[in-house]
Amino acid sequence: MRLPYFLPRTYSVLQALRDMRRRHVSLAIVTDEYGTVAGLVTIKDLVEEIVGELSDEFEKVSPEIQKVGENRYIVNAAVDLDKLNEILGLNLHAKDVNTFGGYIIKTIGYIPRVGEHLNIAGLRVEILQGSQRRIKSVLVEKLHDT
Repeated sequence: MRLPYFLPRTYSVLQALRDMRRRHVSLAIVTDEYGTVAGLVTIKDLVEEIVGELSDEFEKVSPEIQKVGENRYIVNAAVDLDKLNEILGLNLHAKDVNTFGGYIIKTIGYIPRVGEHLNIAGLRVEILQGSQRRIKSVLVEKLHDT
C-alpha cells in the first residue's frame, strides 16, 4: 500500500497534472494553507479541466439509454420520446405517442417480434426484448445524423 499524496490547493491545474504524472500517482488529496483536507483530485479530473468532459465509450447516457459502440445504443422502449430525441440528437415525433416503443409500433403498424430488424427514420432498430403486447428493449444504430 502506498502513502497518500498531498497536493497544495494553490497549484494550478497544469502544475498539479505535471506533479502527479512525475510522481506516478493518479489520485491526490488536496490541502489548503492550514493543512486541512479540501478535497480529492484525479488525473482524469485535471485533464477534464483542460479539454472538457471525457466519457467512457460504453458509459450509460441515461438509465434508459446505454451506449454500446459508435452510434449504437441499447434503449429501454419505455424511454420518453422527447428524452430520446434530446440525448441522441433525433427528431422523432408521432401523434398520441410518448415512448420510443410506442413510436416504433405506431410507425410500422404492428408489434414487432424479438430479433426483428427495422429501418425507421435513419435508424436501424433490432428488437432485443419484448412480448406479444409490447416492446421492452431495442438496439438502435444511428445510420447518419438525423
